[in-house]
Amino acid sequence: MLRQRLLLLRKSKKLTQQQVATYLKISRQAYGFYEEGRRLPSIEILYNIALLYNVSIDYLCGLTDVPAKYKPDTLNEDFILYIYKQLDPSVQSALICIMKRFQDNFTKS
Repeated sequence: MLRQRLLLLRKSKKLTQQQVATYLKISRQAYGFYEEGRRLPSIEILYNIALLYNVSIDYLCGLTDVPAKYKPDTLNEDFILYIYKQLDPSVQSALICIMKRFQDNFTKS
């Protein structure tokens, strides 16, 4: 899904692979591999692609069909959610426990 979305977004903005690669500070060949599905971008590159096209990482990865344009206050939330979804379920559970503890500490008056 990622490769199709990358191609669709790039063409809709009338950009060349070289222009996108220059924005991302990578080679044209490296970017071409993303569109061909031969390689997956790093989290940092994926984040920058989302910023370039003003869409969510979830949209790029095919987790939603709604482009969900970014609002500055949601950038970190989307990025954290993307990383969380990549984690092993046991690590996810541990993080949830930690977050609940933080919530309990900060909501007590």
